[in-house]
Amino acid sequence: MSLLSEFVATLLPPERAVLSQLELRGKQREILKIIIEDPGDEKKIERKAQELEMTSSHLYSTLSMVLQRAYRAFVPEGGVRLLLFLQGHGLPSHFKKELHQQEIELKKNKASQEQQHEFYLRVLHTIAGTTTVRFDRRVYHGVLQLYMRTNPNPQPADLIHAEICAELGNLLVAIVNPTRYDPTIAKKEVLEKLQEISRRLKPYKHPIAQYHLAYTLFIYYSAFAPDASKLAEVIETLSSQIYLLPESIRVDELPKLGLRLASYEFSLGNIKKAYKLYHQQYKSQGVEFFRSYGFHLDRFVRSALALKKYEVVNELLNFGYKPFSLSGNNPIATCGAIYQTQAALLQHNLLSARTELHNGFSRNNASQFVFALDLQLRFLEIIIEIKEQKPEKYILQLITRGIKHAHRKGMTIAGGGGEVQIFYVLRDILTGNIKSETITEYLSTITVHPSMHEIVKDLIKEKARLYK
Repeated sequence: MSLLSEFVATLLPPERAVLSQLELRGKQREILKIIIEDPGDEKKIERKAQELEMTSSHLYSTLSMVLQRAYRAFVPEGGVRLLLFLQGHGLPSHFKKELHQQEIELKKNKASQEQQHEFYLRVLHTIAGTTTVRFDRRVYHGVLQLYMRTNPNPQPADLIHAEICAELGNLLVAIVNPTRYDPTIAKKEVLEKLQEISRRLKPYKHPIAQYHLAYTLFIYYSAFAPDASKLAEVIETLSSQIYLLPESIRVDELPKLGLRLASYEFSLGNIKKAYKLYHQQYKSQGVEFFRSYGFHLDRFVRSALALKKYEVVNELLNFGYKPFSLSGNNPIATCGAIYQTQAALLQHNLLSARTELHNGFSRNNASQFVFALDLQLRFLEIIIEIKEQKPEKYILQLITRGIKHAHRKGMTIAGGGGEVQIFYVLRDILTGNIKSETITEYLSTITVHPSMHEIVKDLIKEKARLYK
């Protein structure tokens, strides 16, 4: 697939309509029209090129030129803003090629060492701060090395900053690339390493290093080893440090303050407060803003589902997740199918739930397989089977199978998180060990999607009807 086709495949109909309005010459316009209609049909594009009597080199140059026009249609200013856009749309090949092109421009314009240093800082910050379809460790560390190499006046604290960025990269691999995440990674050792770095950094005044350290701890306490009290301290540090950052970085960071406060409330289980804060950003920044920050998009969707805000859920899924399903199988597309299944279940649409569940299983395969997502899909499958009034004995067998499946991967109630615990909840509901009056308190102890909580609550209300 050409880069132009790959780019168009990530766009939704309203976004593709923007491209259809580009002022292009005859052959360029015809080729783009074919790609907008079906970006995955390469044979159709080749046939159209033959009809237009275009050589392969002519077609290639046309595709490259139209791609640049397409970029500018969405990000007229180009530069690091364009890199952020490409990163947010999950287009790593485009990101790397555009980064290389911008590096060539820097050399052509004879940028000073200070200008190069600032450029690589912004790129590094963009890669670290944009959580989408995957995290490219090689590109990240390459940019980190260039950032260090172009430093016109290196200081001891700069080496500590490089260590912080390296640790940040390791956490991002674990969080953003779940297919490569090793669940046995020693959380205690990671925290001890960060604390040791923090002690060495303390004597120095280095706002960017301190900010990146706080951001690393934010990720650690948000998604790696949840701790609400520590998270509050880290958010306070980020809020105070943000005004000490260079303006080029500060302008990108200010909108994220609201996201981090929302994430904090989500971690505390204050779903209504989290939703309110996320929704404020949604209204002021637009849904496209969340597309660049998959971690927060994920929590916003879960909050909206738990509160049954289906209009918001649909827009978030359409703009935040559907584009990734259009460009192939990946964990974000699988998550989108999971949330579509949850939404269908909460709205009592079993046919749609079954269809979306099938999509989820088909996307979560081969190199894109994520075990935690597989457990969520299995849980939802059991919910559907229950609602379809399959025999109780059969349902209990499925639940037992899910628990054993988790245990084989070394996941237990103590160490596996809510994805394992929720199977025990289902078993207790069916065997009568949980009553409706105690379910809310019971679920509050389980770290799993709040929308799953709502599905379980609905289920326990229906149990008497389903299994008389």
